[in-house]
Amino acid sequence: MSDEAAARSRLEAIYAAAPPFRFEAGPFSLSTDRRWFSTVPGPSSGSAVLVARRWPGDSVLALWSLEGAEPTPAGTSPPV
Repeated sequence: MSDEAAARSRLEAIYAAAPPFRFEAGPFSLSTDRRWFSTVPGPSSGSAVLVARRWPGDSVLALWSLEGAEPTPAGTSPPV
């Protein structure tokens, strides 16, 4: 089984054990297991649109909605 198939199988088992939580904010939609919760983004215009944290632990997923030109095609992006 490939790493991707193993990861998908693990995720399906987690979702089968309990319904996923769904967080929605702006253009984003996020499905997680029950260990995740959403926090209120900061009040500034540069704050993330959606912030999800996992308990226990220190995992944080923050999503920003960026404006600007379309991304360049794969392979031509500048190094990060």
